[in-house]
Amino acid sequence: MIAFRANARVELQSVYFIGKSTELTEYSEFILKRLKSSFDKGDYQIIEINAFCEGSSAAACKTISTQRMTQVLQVLAADSANVSMNSYGTQRIAINFTPVHWNRVDIYYTVVEAWKVKEKPAEEIVELTPDEQDSVIALIHTPEQKTDLFVEIPAYDIIPENKPIPIPIYFRGNKGVIKSESIPVLDQLYRTLVSYPDLKAHFRGHVCCGHNQRISTKRARYVYKYLRKRGISKDRISYKGYSNTEPLVTPERTEADRVKNRRVDVVYTK
Repeated sequence: MIAFRANARVELQSVYFIGKSTELTEYSEFILKRLKSSFDKGDYQIIEINAFCEGSSAAACKTISTQRMTQVLQVLAADSANVSMNSYGTQRIAINFTPVHWNRVDIYYTVVEAWKVKEKPAEEIVELTPDEQDSVIALIHTPEQKTDLFVEIPAYDIIPENKPIPIPIYFRGNKGVIKSESIPVLDQLYRTLVSYPDLKAHFRGHVCCGHNQRISTKRARYVYKYLRKRGISKDRISYKGYSNTEPLVTPERTEADRVKNRRVDVVYTK
């Protein structure tokens, strides 16, 4: 395993495979492509790849995990000379998270300039409202920002506590299903909770346009289930639907008003 240097920031991303094959799951394929784009920009430096496999045959699993490791390395176009590569097969090593399963590859990398929002030209700078500033502090983008930009993880002691922070996750109309552009925001929440093991989060679902307890609960549960699948303990996260009882804008006169009320927010506790 890697040796963590003092003050060095190391991140982990796991990608999962379908059964005993070398075929990535759809979401993992998306994650790997996004990492490749960031590596190309020089945002990261990959330092270690660990590959695993589930199965009864140790020899066969060793081969499969090696193939998976090589596949990931090729997709990321990483220089193997600078990467510690470990094909563990059916061997299990100590990890500090609960994986979805062991048909996976773990990618460890150092963060160089990642997760920083580039400054806008002076003429494009806008004043943020207090709620929007809280969203940035809470590691999440403001609704006006694109979700393909990331913000830097702040110090633990400046994360707001016991205060609802809007999350810019966009849902399909009258459904609890998010749009694909919101996936990076979910990933941002995951990295936050991994970075601060003592931090807990309660996700609150809301709707616009009248009472709908079922959809508001479904929206909050979507975020909860995503984080559970990524390995976040159920002791640290919870969710609840609030229907339309806590609107940000009232009355709802425009579609922009309805978009603001159709949301999920998070309340952190320490």
